Amino acid sequence: MSGWFSSWSRGRGTRPQSQLVCGSRKEVELDRFLRMLPGLGTVLYLPASQLRAWPIARPQTGVIAESPLLLPLLHTRSLRVVTQIVTSGPLEWLDCEDGVGQRLARIYLLPDSDYLSWDRITAGEEAEDQAPALSTRRWRPGAAILTGFRLRQLARVPLLSCSGYERLSGIGLRVAGDLACRERVHLGAISAPVQPLETTLLID
Repeated sequence: MSGWFSSWSRGRGTRPQSQLVCGSRKEVELDRFLRMLPGLGTVLYLPASQLRAWPIARPQTGVIAESPLLLPLLHTRSLRVVTQIVTSGPLEWLDCEDGVGQRLARIYLLPDSDYLSWDRITAGEEAEDQAPALSTRRWRPGAAILTGFRLRQLARVPLLSCSGYERLSGIGLRVAGDLACRERVHLGAISAPVQPLETTLLID
């Protein structure tokens, strides 16, 4: 992994050029997926720019979203697991998709994320996808948020919320800033303790 960190530091300030994209698509056991999210630690979370008028809870799991920004996760039907090699280093992310393949949210792996939890979420046998990073539908994120996830009980009802983050390494912050620039959105963060829908702008 040392090459990963050094490549990002050398590539800072340059626009990544895509060299290779590989990945796969897998169906989601929603309850299992939501319960594994907190194990990821700090990630870069990008919900879609236009959130639908979804209910705040999913009857199948009973999980309630504390914030509208988290509703895409409750309506995820499949995950597109993507690795892209660019001149500044490798990128890894999850595209959360609905039942017809429309992208609802994106989760980027960061140097500060938990790699073992990431591997558990992405594990399994999947067919290779020829163009996993591309979509026939236009993708436009509404925000890029540095945060973690938390699943707790509220009056015996599972509540999915943003846990925020307390510490982030310098390389992690630089990688997140580059990814936000790549996605053409501002980089924000939810700091612990978290307040619903309250974000702090880090980079303009």
